[in-house]
Amino acid sequence: MKVRGNVPSVHKSSKEADLSMTELTATRLLLSQIGSYGLTDYTAGLAADQLNCVNSWFPLPLTAIPIDCC
Repeated sequence: MKVRGNVPSVHKSSKEADLSMTELTATRLLLSQIGSYGLTDYTAGLAADQLNCVNSWFPLPLTAIPIDCC
C-alpha cells in the first residue's frame, strides 16, 4: 500500500516494505479496535507524517461501536 497526496494505492512492488508482518498480525491490526495499540511495534522508524497516515488507517472503520453495543 502506498499513499501519495492522501491518495492510497495498492500494487506489487520489488521494493522492501516499510512495514512487514504476518497475515494474522495484519488482520488483527486492520480489523481489531485493540489492534491499533500493536502498531507501536511497527511504526518506531516512521516520520511524523507517515505515522499520522498509518494511525488514520488502523483499525479500518468497519464497525459502528454505538450500534454494535445495542
